[in-house]
Amino acid sequence: MTSVLTVDSCRDSLPVCLDNENPNRLVSLWDIMRLFEPDATFRLCRELGQLSRDPGDQFGNTLLTTKRECEQKLIDLRKQCDAADLNVSTVEIRRHIELMSDPTRQITSADLKIMMIVLTTHIEDECSTKLFFAIEASHKKYFETPEKGWEQAIERFSDLVDDVYEMGKCYALGRNAAAVFHATQALETGAIHLGKFLRAKDPKIGFVATVNELKRIVKKDPKDRTEFQRQHFAFIEQMEAATVSLQNSWRHKIGHVAGRLILMTADFSDDVAEEILVGSRAFMRRLATEIPLCNDDANEAAP
Repeated sequence: MTSVLTVDSCRDSLPVCLDNENPNRLVSLWDIMRLFEPDATFRLCRELGQLSRDPGDQFGNTLLTTKRECEQKLIDLRKQCDAADLNVSTVEIRRHIELMSDPTRQITSADLKIMMIVLTTHIEDECSTKLFFAIEASHKKYFETPEKGWEQAIERFSDLVDDVYEMGKCYALGRNAAAVFHATQALETGAIHLGKFLRAKDPKIGFVATVNELKRIVKKDPKDRTEFQRQHFAFIEQMEAATVSLQNSWRHKIGHVAGRLILMTADFSDDVAEEILVGSRAFMRRLATEIPLCNDDANEAAP
């Protein structure tokens, strides 16, 4: 079982969930401690171990008071294991409780000692199977609300949503190259929509084709531009500058193959990856808010 927790200790965080009910929810360290009290578990195991070393009667039977104490501590320990979803340990504890509560069963101190060794080993082994990813508090927002800041872009370009969510979650989990990959996919999506707006002729429409179309229009003699290009030239010129800026800032990290953006390296630091995520978000938000809403049938195709 693998869960995710944040390293902050916020008291007002969401209720803890370590099962399959909400597998994508973050769990705070405070909630982990509130759910499973390791100090209480260790203390109970120690006390049970101490009781197992107490002398029995002259026939080697465990004293009745010792049995009762052990039974109560086992009940308390079972509650701890139930809370932590330690199912195997819980079954083992219940078996021990049944033995302790059986008035016909004679238990020696040696028996009790073996039982406690087996039980504590079970708990230790089962706890070792519970794995957790720790997310830095500063990365929490990317995991819980990856769409924040992307709302306008997602509303305008609904095909962005999968990459936006994967981008944020990958970055939060330290998979920076994967996060940047999804950022490039988001840029490709935006470039495709921008290329359609420009009526780019390249059959392999994408970031590179769109950038080339923007450059072609900007370099044209004003008198050779179509009515559509003249009407939207201020926006086209700004987009050309923005895409060139993106290319220049990431040229050693993101390249072009077959007209598509690709990663040139898998070595992205947190800072670099976040800059790319923020940059792609700003670019896509600008496209979403600034690409003119116009009737495609009325648009004049660029020659």
